[in-house]
Amino acid sequence: MDFPNEIARQVKLEIPASYYYWNVVRQPLGTTTTASSSSSSSSLFCFLQYNATHHVLEVIQDNEPDDGNVTATILDVLDPEDMIGAKLVLEALLEASDSIPAAAAAAPTTTRNNNDNEPLTSTLVNRQGKATLTLFVYPKRNPKQMSWMEWCGWTTTSSSLSSSSRQPRPNPAAPSYYQDKAMAATQKWPRQAHDRSFVVAPVEDLQQVQTLLKALQKLAAPHRQPQQQQQQQQQQQQPPATATATTTATTTSYLVIINPFSGPNRNGKAIFDQHVRPMLEQTGRIDHIHVCVTTHVGHARERMAPRSMKKNNDNPKKDDENDDKESSNITRDDPGCYDVSYYQGLIVLGGDGIFHEVLNGIFLDRNDGASFKLTYGIVGCGTSNGLATSLTHASHELYGPITETFLICKGQSIVLDLSHYETLSTTTVPTTTTTTTTTATSTTTTNNNTAPTTTTTTTKSYISFLTYAYAMIADIDIESEVMRWLGELRNDVWAVVRILFLRSYPATLSYLPATATAANKKNTNFTTNTINTNPPPRLVPPLTEPLPTSNDKDANMDTQNHWIVLPDIDIYLLWISQVTHAAMHTCQAPNVIPGQGVLELFLVRGPPAVSRWRMACILLGLEGGTHVTSPRVEMIQCTAFRLEPKAATAAAVTNHNSSAAAAAAAASKVGRNVVDGELVEAGPIQGYVWPRQIRVFARSSSSSSSSSSTS
Repeated sequence: MDFPNEIARQVKLEIPASYYYWNVVRQPLGTTTTASSSSSSSSLFCFLQYNATHHVLEVIQDNEPDDGNVTATILDVLDPEDMIGAKLVLEALLEASDSIPAAAAAAPTTTRNNNDNEPLTSTLVNRQGKATLTLFVYPKRNPKQMSWMEWCGWTTTSSSLSSSSRQPRPNPAAPSYYQDKAMAATQKWPRQAHDRSFVVAPVEDLQQVQTLLKALQKLAAPHRQPQQQQQQQQQQQQPPATATATTTATTTSYLVIINPFSGPNRNGKAIFDQHVRPMLEQTGRIDHIHVCVTTHVGHARERMAPRSMKKNNDNPKKDDENDDKESSNITRDDPGCYDVSYYQGLIVLGGDGIFHEVLNGIFLDRNDGASFKLTYGIVGCGTSNGLATSLTHASHELYGPITETFLICKGQSIVLDLSHYETLSTTTVPTTTTTTTTTATSTTTTNNNTAPTTTTTTTKSYISFLTYAYAMIADIDIESEVMRWLGELRNDVWAVVRILFLRSYPATLSYLPATATAANKKNTNFTTNTINTNPPPRLVPPLTEPLPTSNDKDANMDTQNHWIVLPDIDIYLLWISQVTHAAMHTCQAPNVIPGQGVLELFLVRGPPAVSRWRMACILLGLEGGTHVTSPRVEMIQCTAFRLEPKAATAAAVTNHNSSAAAAAAAASKVGRNVVDGELVEAGPIQGYVWPRQIRVFARSSSSSSSSSSTS
């Protein structure tokens, strides 16, 4: 990192009051140790220094005694990996005479120069304003060092001195300080805001301060891999064909979609105002933030539909209308006239259901490659928040709104797989026979409503990013909706009910296992962190056609098919995942690697029958991922599967046009199909993986390990 240490040393900063509270400031003769001494005439100064050896930013006291024996006192150590941005604020003083210290005002002045507006003094006087340099830092906090109020999530409105004093005192002189700091970076601890604000000493020219500010912003900027940076540049140079206007290379625009009704607290809008919006603006790298608050089911999917980038009569809002209520004009309400290809990032605040709408709208309602340009981010505000928890887990972070927003602000990204699911939708419509008799003067029509019905079967497609659930997990997810007010606890309560009244569903399960060669190939692509822009191959035939045998050769693959069929089994639990977590406290697939290109199949089957005690032990092990060691649990890696319930006759398949009672009766026979927490058609279903289709804000394991090793 090329950091201007020489210029940074020349920029004098007043020592903040929190460092006096720590008692780490080296006091010269004639000064006091109180916090108020920082604003006196004998103020102490410090400067910033970048330590390339440990990859940290040090706050060093500016000690220049008269004897010439300069001693460096390190007041604070900041990790650039915890910084998201820096800002310089200039405050104009309306009454300059009141801001002049007494010692400076008493200094002798020379004759006034007619070409200047200010009298000359022997010392620099802060007559016109004040410059404050702020570093936005979100370090990890050890839960053992947090008070019981902080652990419960309660915050106080105390002064900045007491707030900063709760942070641990740095001791870089300790032999194992940097080793302990690197070890703490790998822990899953919560992140909290701990900004550092320094008042810049009076200077005649702010050019050096501006140079320091740009270096700090560059230090906090994301460090992308060369392959990822090159691919993003190519995608920006070749926008989708439907775009009629594009942003410049220096403009960054984000679209934020908020579901205000998700979760038990329904606080998505409040989380955006308190955490997401301020942190995004603190980065200084985002030019426009458009906010879309959903009002009805399917609103997010409708927003993803293609549209021309110009005003329409349905939504005649102006670009400069509905600006942010505060002083910033970066954030504003979504005009609704910009296509999603206009943006570089898409952030979702809500549960997994709203993100399911977004992806299905982009991949199924349009075919212009707009998703390859976007980088997706999610801040969990729902009940389960499976994707948000999986991304923080892959980044070695603890889930939470601040941490999830922090990953978005850092700008680093990884690739994720998607999967394509197909179901059969059967619609029964009564056939009406019409008899028409035509004469020279009149026409007579007779309707016969006793005619037989007509059944139409169509194939419906879904895009999934999370999980597919069948049997017990699907029953718990859907049936517990009556206790939605309990939040995530509703799943635990209804799990007890389903264990007491245990069910099994007879079905035939077929899957295409992931070979070792394919898995290694996927891991190589995961390392390069590139998106697969080619159309994904279809690994299964249509749902109405039989699966190929071992002698049949798939045109999309170089090897023969080796489908494994499990006929006539009793399924107690079937969970197919492509992320590690389906909920905040549910790690159903601990061995999943993002972008690996496989599906993790979690199966509990009979015969023999599974006891209630065994099922209870399996569910209790989901929080820590210890269920994989159970003798009745099968964890299988596959690339495609097909499920055919035994009772899935044409009359038993769920018909969305029928009543809720009929749908529940059909589901009790064939079982429910739940994709990403959303109920879809019951009956036969199949799915296959789409490798490396989207880019999401997160830190890969390689980048996390490299950053911790350097420090």
